[in-house]
Amino acid sequence: MPVPLRILILGLMTLCVHLAQAQLSVDGIETTDRYHAPDGYYLFAPESVDPSSDSLGLVVFIHGYGGLNPLNYGAWLRHMVDEGNVVIYPRYQRNLLLPGTKKFAHTVSRGIRGALEEIAASTWPVDTSSYCFVGHSYGGTLSLLLSAEYAKYKLPRPHGAVVVAPGTSRFKGGRLESYAGLDPRMPIAVISHEDDHVVGTELVELLDTTVTDNCLMRWWHQPHPSNPMTALSAQHNECYALDMAFDSGLRNFTTKRALRIGRLDVIDTNLLWPITDQLLASAKTGDLPRWATNQVRSQFEVTLGEARDSSSLVLAKARGRNAKRWAAPTSLDPSSEDLTAPSEHVDRSGHPDER
Repeated sequence: MPVPLRILILGLMTLCVHLAQAQLSVDGIETTDRYHAPDGYYLFAPESVDPSSDSLGLVVFIHGYGGLNPLNYGAWLRHMVDEGNVVIYPRYQRNLLLPGTKKFAHTVSRGIRGALEEIAASTWPVDTSSYCFVGHSYGGTLSLLLSAEYAKYKLPRPHGAVVVAPGTSRFKGGRLESYAGLDPRMPIAVISHEDDHVVGTELVELLDTTVTDNCLMRWWHQPHPSNPMTALSAQHNECYALDMAFDSGLRNFTTKRALRIGRLDVIDTNLLWPITDQLLASAKTGDLPRWATNQVRSQFEVTLGEARDSSSLVLAKARGRNAKRWAAPTSLDPSSEDLTAPSEHVDRSGHPDER
């Protein structure tokens, strides 16, 4: 019986993916490559760790649809490792077509469980029962699902999650009809973008309207950049921040797009990364991140520069029903305990693009 053309093409695509991906090794980072299995994963950890004195955090970073090559988020991954964390980067796709979206959660949870078992058997000083999710796009959707239904997927309870541009577009796998099942004590940070024409804010609005009233969810929305001189965008893939040392060699549509539009900017260094850093730090102590309390003035509005300065840039504003509970800042002092302070090492060069 002849092999159907569609199956033959898919088989060749899968073979090409495996041939393209050599064993990944990242300079300056201890790398474990288990990525060739459909439910595989990478582990990224600090190179020099003293098990007797150091204590590492743990984060599960779930990529967006097709984001099988970690170079898309490489600068963010390196930053988290440099901050003293082990990063699990699981996969939930063989390629852009397989498996179906309804299998994503089961596939990614198997990879996470395998990574947790490997970490527990290692000498790394990591508490595998205290971890956080970070997810982009479809990975953000899966992060919310696993945060709400971790027991169903045989995972430990996560400390919290940061999800960027979560959504599923026309697909339905991996999303819930209601997020009332999220533990209200679990801090959840959500970041959306004004010019996101891929998933928009539909899932975030569902999340915002179905979580319990006392849920520690905080939603920041990045407006369209008002100053063209900033060379910023508010598109769906704003969080792409390339580091070619993380390049696995895979080139699919998603990776090619990331190579074209990805760059490090103030949205990364002054918004996404500080929010994530606070969550990961709080997981080590068992406390809440500052943004999950009602005591930080800048959580209502994240601004680069003095608040009353005409050159200041509003990076994100609070949205959702919990926003009204936050006190708007009267001023922003970079030396205070605000969420972010202007970075002295931000490259503002470049030009607006389509991301």
